[in-house]
Amino acid sequence: MKNPWQKISSKIIYKNQWLKFIEDKVIHPGGNKGIYSYIKKLPAAIIIPLTKKKEIYFVGQWRYTINKYSWELPMGTAEKGETLLKSAKRELLEEVNLKAKKWNKVGTFYFANGALSQSAHVYLARDLSKSEGISDDTESFRIKKLTFSQIEKMIEENKIFDSDTITAYYKLKLFLKNENIK
Repeated sequence: MKNPWQKISSKIIYKNQWLKFIEDKVIHPGGNKGIYSYIKKLPAAIIIPLTKKKEIYFVGQWRYTINKYSWELPMGTAEKGETLLKSAKRELLEEVNLKAKKWNKVGTFYFANGALSQSAHVYLARDLSKSEGISDDTESFRIKKLTFSQIEKMIEENKIFDSDTITAYYKLKLFLKNENIK
């Protein structure tokens, strides 16, 4: 399908090491001129660390933007020039102090694609081993392992409410169904 939007011009309103806030002058699909503002970020990796007992490691942290504690899968934005798999391995080590011998790409999706251009790449990490983590002074985590039924109950009870985590978990379920190991 051909893109019905026309970009007239684009300017960076604000940028820092993590993101750019962009404002484009556009012609809307209906023909009217206007602006479209969005955030541009590098792709992110979401990691699903799955144990041999079919438990998944989750990280809990306080999310400043929503003023709530959130249980999530380990995830983070790739650094400039870093492959997504390398980013996934780094995030697993930083957030959960784990390394994995077996990696599978489970799927891809976009975060809030009406306001953000960032893609998310979901990786299944298996054959896990403890390792010395890399400290990140901008984050503080609690870690716990959850079974599939615990995860689904927490989603139902809105104790896991992070849309990225829920989408990645669904992608995992489809992957495992196709792999026929669940």
